[in-house]
Order: sequence, then C-alpha cells, then structure tokens
Amino acid sequence: MPQQDDLVDELLVEGLRRRDERALAALYDRHARASYSLALRVLGDHQRAEDVVQDAFLKLWRQPDLYRANRGRFAAWFLQLVRNRSIDSLRSNSREVVPPAGAWADVFWASVASQDVDPAEVAALAVDGEEVARAIEELAPELRSVIEMAYYGGYSQSEISKELRVPLGTVKTRIRTAMLRLREALVALAPGERADAG
Repeated sequence: MPQQDDLVDELLVEGLRRRDERALAALYDRHARASYSLALRVLGDHQRAEDVVQDAFLKLWRQPDLYRANRGRFAAWFLQLVRNRSIDSLRSNSREVVPPAGAWADVFWASVASQDVDPAEVAALAVDGEEVARAIEELAPELRSVIEMAYYGGYSQSEISKELRVPLGTVKTRIRTAMLRLREALVALAPGERADAG
C-alpha cells in the first residue's frame, strides 16, 4: 500500500497548512524513528540528534509549503531535510564539513562487504574516510538516502522499502547502483591507479 501511505502523508501535510496540530503529531509518529536514527548516525550524539529531529519537525510546522508532492515522496524529502540539518549541526559545532571520516569509512566498508564488489580492489585504492564522504555527497539524493538508511540508520532493505514506500527491488537496485558509483568515484580519486592500468 505504498501509494496509500503517500496519500496519508500528503493529507497530513495539508493538515499542517491548516495549522492542525494533530496532523503534525501523526507525521511525527510516522517518521520520527527513521529521522532520529539517521540524525544519530550522522551526529553520533543522542541529544544533538533529538534536537535536529525536533528542529526539522518545527521547520515543517512553520513552513509546510516547503514540501511539494509533485517532487517526490514525503518520507524521502523529510529524511533529506533531517540529513541536511544534521550536517548543518556538525558544521556549526566543529570545523568538520562532513560527518566524521571514520564513520563514513565504516559505512563504505560495510557497503563493500555486503555487495558484489571486490574488497581487495577497493582496498588497493587506499581510500580514506574523507574521500568516501565526498563520494557519498556526490550521489544522487535517492541513492544517497538508501545508503544512509542502510548503513547509518541500520535499516534492512525491507525496512527501507517500507519507510520510503518503494518496492524492495527498487531499494536493492538503488543500493547496488550507489555502490557501483562509489567504487567508480573512488577509482577516479586514486592517483595513478588507472594510468598504470592503461
């Protein structure tokens, strides 16, 4: 019933536009868990993650017109908002522009281990966390969101499918595509790797 869930979200956003607090509470019940999980993985701090999620819901309450149904599903849009707020929080509290390099590297290596990607090939690239972070940032939003949910949020592919209201096959394809794009990006970053091969 993905389309029915999307319709419910859209109706609830309409309720926000009418200043219906029950609509906000319902959206919170539907999306707070995934939002908090993502914020926690990006920030690594429970209090800051709670603050970011609260801030994102407050922004939605104040500016419900930011979400436009013709641009995609609410769940994906809201997770992107939470992700952006989380990164903003990192920037304001440290000199880091991206999540801690070690965390991004963990995400990438976990991804490599779970996909049909040769870890030896990737290890030869000697990538560091910052390179992985930059490569993840360059992914299309729909690819980046499934990677973040799977490896930061700890969601299974089935849970991602349910949360984003897309078929399981679509989630699997997006994760696979994201991993291939990450590998390509990191190969391109490796000095001399491809020049020596040609």
